[in-house]
Amino acid sequence: MPRRSTLSSSLLVLAALLTVACGAPEDDCVEDDFTVIREFAGPAWDPDDGLLEEPRSSYTAHVTYAKMRPEKRDEFLARVDEVVAQMEESGGLIGFSYGVSDACDAVRTVGVWEDEESIRAFAYSGSHMLAIAEFGMLASRGATSRWEIAGDELPPTIEDGKRELEP
Repeated sequence: MPRRSTLSSSLLVLAALLTVACGAPEDDCVEDDFTVIREFAGPAWDPDDGLLEEPRSSYTAHVTYAKMRPEKRDEFLARVDEVVAQMEESGGLIGFSYGVSDACDAVRTVGVWEDEESIRAFAYSGSHMLAIAEFGMLASRGATSRWEIAGDELPPTIEDGKRELEP
């Protein structure tokens, strides 16, 4: 049991270092061509009907940003597909959205989870953990943030996520 705790702690430290090292998006590229690939949806959120369960007072939201290396774009997007498949099967997921800017080689996600434990279980396992391990090879920078969101503020948008990443 202590080994698992140490591994989890190590992974949290690694994620924190990646966030600090990569920082928020700082280039001047304007994502005018940003296209939402997946509208916010998930096991507990329907795009037409909204929340499919009794609302909680709060949830854990996340945002990610990655600037793909142009020469690794296809590989990166293949990883995105694998991570999306894992996310769709993850316990505690309310819903998520993601999109791409071709002009800026950028991918952004925003999602909502029942709680911090649910997102942590997803983030440090399976395809997502592999994506973390390969991040530096496939992307030149990235950023991530988590915040508490009220049930009556669902769903967050990609624009909400961008604001969470601003210094």
